[in-house]
Amino acid sequence: MDYKDFIKPGEKVIHLPERMDDSLWPYEPQVVTIGQYRPYYTDDTPDPTPEEYNECCHVEIEGETTYGESQLSLESLLPIVKEEKEVLYNSKLYKTYGYDEEDDYAVLINDESMNDDVELMVVDADECCEHRDIDNLSREEYMQLRSQISVGSIYTSDYINTLGLTSDEVQSLSDEYLECIETRDIPDSQKTFADFCIYGEDYFDNCKKN
Repeated sequence: MDYKDFIKPGEKVIHLPERMDDSLWPYEPQVVTIGQYRPYYTDDTPDPTPEEYNECCHVEIEGETTYGESQLSLESLLPIVKEEKEVLYNSKLYKTYGYDEEDDYAVLINDESMNDDVELMVVDADECCEHRDIDNLSREEYMQLRSQISVGSIYTSDYINTLGLTSDEVQSLSDEYLECIETRDIPDSQKTFADFCIYGEDYFDNCKKN
């Protein structure tokens, strides 16, 4: 996308404050609104050529950023993704809100609103994955899931996994599983967990009858 394509008066865009180093963002990303100005140099010289955009061009915005700036470098602005998609990050569902193909990171949103107070965060795209259906894992994957979680824990962080499932849905499944084996006095194991996930609690009642 050409930089000028999304720099329009009244357009909401994402501002990513310049990094202090490769790992630290001094301020959180913010949604800002482009003001009634063309991109221009700070000293009012003519507009730069496309090759000069990243180094020299700044854009006026309506209002100020959270740290008092009202004129931002063009390279720090990203278009808002028009076709949002859900991704899994740290075992929680988020919507992508912005992107940068060159640097390969994603801007995630945890609020469906499109206002200036929306909470955004920047993560490596490699740390995001597609959300999977918890009912469609293989036996080996269910056993792997059991090895990654702490059944019975009250902490959501104990259900973070690498299988593409949210912590909430894994915790719910874990609670059902724990109730099932405790009421039937069945020892916990990866195999038992996989059997429960695949066949349900009736499976264990049928096993006793047989």
